[in-house]
Amino acid sequence: MMTMIEPELIQLKSNEYAIIHSLATYYEYDMSRYCGHLPGWEFPIDGTYTSKALLKNLKAYFTEKDKYPFLIRIDEHPAGFVMVNKKGTTPDVDWNMGEFFVVATYQRRKVGQRMAREAFDRFQGRWEVAVIPQNTGALKFWEPLIANYSHGVYTRELKTLMFPEQHQMIVFGFQTPTYKEK
Repeated sequence: MMTMIEPELIQLKSNEYAIIHSLATYYEYDMSRYCGHLPGWEFPIDGTYTSKALLKNLKAYFTEKDKYPFLIRIDEHPAGFVMVNKKGTTPDVDWNMGEFFVVATYQRRKVGQRMAREAFDRFQGRWEVAVIPQNTGALKFWEPLIANYSHGVYTRELKTLMFPEQHQMIVFGFQTPTYKEK
C-alpha cells in the first residue's frame, strides 16, 4: 500500500481562481447527495452542475478583503479547498468557515480533519462553522472535529440566516484553544 503524501493548505492569490472554479462542480455535486432535494439544489436541466450563485460566492474570496481562499493540495494535485472569512452570525465572531471541500478521492482519510485544524490554528480567535441541517455528512464531520479541537467547549445552535436569502443553518461556535480574550 502506498503512503499518502501530507496534504498542504496553500493560500491562493487573486489570479488563481481558475482551480477553485474547476473544483466547484465537484463540490456542488458532492453536496447534492444531501441537499439535492432542497429548493435551489435541484439537478440542473442543462446538466451543468455549478450554480452561478456558488461561483459568485467563491469568486468573492479572490476580490474582497477579509476573505481568504486556500487550496488543499496533495502531491501537487488539487484535493479540495478551504474558504475562510470574517462574516459571522454575531459581531464577536472573528472567523467563519465559508466553504470547505475535500474531493472524494481523499475523503475518509483524515485530510479534511487535518486541513480544518490547520485553518483554525492559522486564524486564532472565535470561530463559526455553519452547516445546512440536511447535510448529515457535514454534521458527522464537523461536530466531532469541533468537539475534539475545542476540548468540548463549543455551541451548536439552529439559526435562521438572512443572507443570501432566508435559510436555516446549524451553527457551531468555539474559540481556538490558545486564543486569549481581547
